[in-house]
Amino acid sequence: MSNPRRCLLFVPGSRPERYAKAIATGADQVCIDLEDAVAPGDKESARASLFAFLASVPASASEIGMRINPLSTALGQADLKALAGSGLSPAFVMLPKVETAEELQQANEALAQIETAFIAQIETPRGLLDARALAAAIPRLQALMFGGFDYIVALRGRASWESFLHPRMQLATIAAEAGVGCLDVPFLDFKDGAGLVAETDRVIDLGCTAKAAIHPA
Repeated sequence: MSNPRRCLLFVPGSRPERYAKAIATGADQVCIDLEDAVAPGDKESARASLFAFLASVPASASEIGMRINPLSTALGQADLKALAGSGLSPAFVMLPKVETAEELQQANEALAQIETAFIAQIETPRGLLDARALAAAIPRLQALMFGGFDYIVALRGRASWESFLHPRMQLATIAAEAGVGCLDVPFLDFKDGAGLVAETDRVIDLGCTAKAAIHPA
């Protein structure tokens, strides 16, 4: 594979001074985030900064994409409409909190004129239970991503290796059957290099194909 897509690095959409720095890390994919990393009052300005950057960025070794807000919200619908009318073609669009095939199909139709892949984040019990249908919903779905921390809140549990084990295994199995990637949740303690290596080795053993990151370290 010319691009194995091993690591996806998030960068806040409201911090445009960090965009180029994120790309310079050499991460296989850089995802400029309009969702969790952006305060509600900064959503529109972050989108404008992201679009301006995508319009001017030169060719890069990293795939540069974006995470929009959930399609179940007015913000997500506004992001989708703005992207559809922008003439821009990010390498991928990440859709958070996906629960239904209809959401993926709506995004696919709205961006029919844009050459982009989709990454669906699985962050709720319903999303996990219906992940097999989601994986087969649209041909240009590139990967499923485990959104572990929102998932565990919805599950009414606590984040741990044990509580993440079942959804990781289930998503990896479904992704492998569908022939798409399986992105693991970020390791949050970026100062713990040994812990990161250990967890990454374990999720590779489970069948995850990539891991997300929230810090260049």
